[in-house]
Amino acid sequence: MTQPDRRRWAILAFATLGQFVVAIDVTVANVALPSIQADIGLSDPARQWVIAAYSLAFAGALLSGGRLADTAGHRRTFIAGLVSFGLASIVAGSAQEPVLLLVGRVWQGLSGAVLAPSALAIVSATFPRGRDRARAMGIYSSVAASGLALGLVVGGLLTQLLTWRWAFWFVLPFVAVAAVGGAALLPREAHAVRVPRRDLVGGSLLLAGLAALALGVARSQSDGLDTTAVTLLTAGVVSIVALVVVERRASAPLLPPAVVAQPARVGAYLVTTCVLMGLFGLFILATFYLQEVKGYSPVATGLAFIPLVASMALGAMALSGRFANTHPRLLILAGLALAVAAVMIMRGLDPTSSYVTVLLPAEILLGLGLGTVLVPCTNISTYGVGPRQAAGASAIYAAVQQVSAAIGTIVLNGMAAVGAASWAADHPDAGPSESTIAGLVDALGLTVGLLVLAAVVAVVFIRPTEPPDPTPPSRSPDSGALAVAAHPTSRTSREEP
Repeated sequence: MTQPDRRRWAILAFATLGQFVVAIDVTVANVALPSIQADIGLSDPARQWVIAAYSLAFAGALLSGGRLADTAGHRRTFIAGLVSFGLASIVAGSAQEPVLLLVGRVWQGLSGAVLAPSALAIVSATFPRGRDRARAMGIYSSVAASGLALGLVVGGLLTQLLTWRWAFWFVLPFVAVAAVGGAALLPREAHAVRVPRRDLVGGSLLLAGLAALALGVARSQSDGLDTTAVTLLTAGVVSIVALVVVERRASAPLLPPAVVAQPARVGAYLVTTCVLMGLFGLFILATFYLQEVKGYSPVATGLAFIPLVASMALGAMALSGRFANTHPRLLILAGLALAVAAVMIMRGLDPTSSYVTVLLPAEILLGLGLGTVLVPCTNISTYGVGPRQAAGASAIYAAVQQVSAAIGTIVLNGMAAVGAASWAADHPDAGPSESTIAGLVDALGLTVGLLVLAAVVAVVFIRPTEPPDPTPPSRSPDSGALAVAAHPTSRTSREEP
């Protein structure tokens, strides 16, 4: 391997490590949540916000973070995002009361909103096309997906062996290594460009709108459509409408038409939305099933998720090898079929279910399905975008992921709570375990519907056509060019930069 090649793969390693830090903190608190709740006095309605506060802050600030990365420079924002994320992790892990914990989680989310688009933009610019791009995206996606699942394992192990606080402090060595490596290897950039004021207004409106909508949804599920819920939902809608007005007048909008108007890229966004909304909340539900119904310890719960981690990494990595030539739409449909099969198995859970015969096969199928879906969606979301919009495109895709995860967490947990309460009211002699499982089964019904909708979206938007000529990376490709993004042996992808 030549010196430039070694440098490229080293840059990939540090950028991927930065994304790993962001991904693992999405789920690291899930298994620790019962211990956190007991230690600092979180109420049942408030506990979901330890998860959702991170995702919402992350999603709401991502577009502004992507614009900041494109204007200030990917190297600067990558390193600054890592430092800020490390400080926020210290605050969250040191919290003695719910408010400070939520402040730390919001700070982590805002820091991740600067870090994540910078990391993906660095990878996309370092590997603009060709077989190496497919390999790099496979590695990046597998680490990102594995980080989501590994957070469940790490959170459980640290909570029982040390304390739940180490679930947040765990990332600090990785933050330090990624920051030092990025500072040493990433090229220095030109002087920073000032972010337009309208971008800051648009970003603030997006963050406020998402927060108000999420709070309104949560309030409506717990207390019905009372005055507070209606006010929050109305404020959220007004903020989003105001965002659209601001963006229409912006000379450089946060949502560039050239990035978001391509059918295949829109399809990747919508598929990701449906999949993560349907599946992300299941991590929390499965955690409470294992600890409250089956009586697992935090360590046992974390270890129980290892097959999910391994199969997710396997599904993602396989796409850079044996299945690299398969059309992305076929990969997405195959992954969705595996995920549906996993959810149908989980619908058979009861208080006496065996982990080996029910949860284990469901985890393996779910991990393979998630890995198989997310790699082509990640590749399509950034393929062919010019350098000046690379971080912006990365931010849009990451925002889609985080909004979907946050809303899915709130909705599925709300459905599970309502379903459990309804079951308990109709079956007064039933035990808490039966009520918990009844709520879980209700939530799984919504998950199946969302996965089926994702399959329809993939068929409609991600077409199997290939362009007759390669599309230069500086231009915005048509849907056909995006559709072959996962084809490293096609005419387009064989041409090395």
